[in-house]
Amino acid sequence: MSDELSHKFSKLSRFGVPLVCLVGVGFATASLLNHIELMYGLKSGPSFCNISDRVNCDAVSASKYSTPFGIPLDAFGLAFYVGVFILALVSLKDRLLPRRTFWDVLLVLSALSSALSVVLLYISEFLVGALCILCLGMHIANFSLLMLALAFGPSGGFFTRISRGVATLALTPKFVVFAPAGLRLKRWSLSFLIAVLSYVILASPPLVAMMIANSGTNRAQFEEVVKAAIADWSKQVPVDITLNSEGVNRDYTRGPEFAPLQLVEFSDFECPHCRHLYLAIEELLKEYGDKVHFVFRNFPLDRACNPAMDMEMHRNACSAAVYARCAGEQGKFWPAIDYLFQLPEIDEQKSKEEVDAAILRTTQVLNLDEQAIQECLQSGRQLTRIQQDIAEGERLGVAGTPSVWLNGRKVKVAHGAILKEMFDKILASAPIDKK
Repeated sequence: MSDELSHKFSKLSRFGVPLVCLVGVGFATASLLNHIELMYGLKSGPSFCNISDRVNCDAVSASKYSTPFGIPLDAFGLAFYVGVFILALVSLKDRLLPRRTFWDVLLVLSALSSALSVVLLYISEFLVGALCILCLGMHIANFSLLMLALAFGPSGGFFTRISRGVATLALTPKFVVFAPAGLRLKRWSLSFLIAVLSYVILASPPLVAMMIANSGTNRAQFEEVVKAAIADWSKQVPVDITLNSEGVNRDYTRGPEFAPLQLVEFSDFECPHCRHLYLAIEELLKEYGDKVHFVFRNFPLDRACNPAMDMEMHRNACSAAVYARCAGEQGKFWPAIDYLFQLPEIDEQKSKEEVDAAILRTTQVLNLDEQAIQECLQSGRQLTRIQQDIAEGERLGVAGTPSVWLNGRKVKVAHGAILKEMFDKILASAPIDKK
């Protein structure tokens, strides 16, 4: 190998990993910000990477697979790239973190992250049905780190190096505590820095959401979105929505039947946006009281009861919807949906059997008649009623959840703050700007 080529390889071995990590940090940060805006209802429109049904960051971020343990996967990715970046820089000084040790540890970490990328690509393609270009950037960064670890690591077979790397990670406390006196404080500081940064990143979504919500730019953008949403709503021709007020197949409603604000929502218990909107509507019902008549309709994005679904999306949504209506036969529909929207098992990567068992535990929580619940679930009558909701939703043009109609007109941007603005304008009988 020529001296020039050798020099280039030497530079790549020293600075390749930090550069790849910086690229990963960029993609992870952009994806995390998009996810936070989506999670907390702060988006002012489709993402720049919401290109089509097949290339759609919003669809991927909205899926249940994107938020394990209530934390966006993007946050884990960001913490990973920051941690590896710091280790890569530190390893340039061989005594603090021997270069050989760093390459073996990187091989383990990059192999795990690459394996996770393969799993996530499968989920995106076959379960969510959409790809995220920001996620693809992170996957490429993971595979690049793996190739660098394989190319520039010390001699030894793949599994030998993996074993050494795992042993090093397992013995990290010993590596820090029993380090030579001159290195102990530095290694303690390094470990503490990585731990603190990781904690801050993983705990950041609520704080970042608050900062976005309070930013002047975001408020100005949101005001434009509100104005456009109201203008669009006002131009629509009101439609009749069929309501059923009798028997076990009745619609569940809150507020006076002839209230000036008639609100109908088509919802899905496994949809994160539906959960946020439901909580927002709860606050609006408390604020506006008997001025609102609210109707809750089911539109589960679940092939088990929704014939319009051509792929698996929310596999627990039908079970939750049926259970809520069965609880309604005992006068506990609203307590049931309050509980189900907060049921952690629905969001976690649990099996169908585990989620169904968690849903059934609602019987004890709400003190329902277990025999009557079982009879209702087995009869299928509420499943039939939910399919009627789905058919009505399809007639009205429901393509996703949540979908909301106010006084017979569809609200295309379903957001609590937008609904509040519309409520105030209707109640004030002020003309709505149609420009």
